[in-house]
Amino acid sequence: MAIGSGGVQQPLPALELSNIVRARLPYLTPQSREVASGGVIVNMVSPSRIDTDGVCFLDEARAQREGTAPEEVQSRSRATIHTGCYGQPI
Repeated sequence: MAIGSGGVQQPLPALELSNIVRARLPYLTPQSREVASGGVIVNMVSPSRIDTDGVCFLDEARAQREGTAPEEVQSRSRATIHTGCYGQPI
């Protein structure tokens, strides 16, 4: 099991370096093919936005740049997530 990022499917704006690191995750495909014959299944979970202090900071910074409220930025972000909400940290 590998934990990826929603940034693998869709690059994240203003996080270019982070996107580059995430782009290395596709190594799991050839690895999974190597171990499949032994009955091993390789999966990657790719969470999108998780409700953390870091994401809150990014939402507030974007709101300030755009001259809008953080709630508006969060609402637009949630609209792009299939579940319609930020993930909750454990």
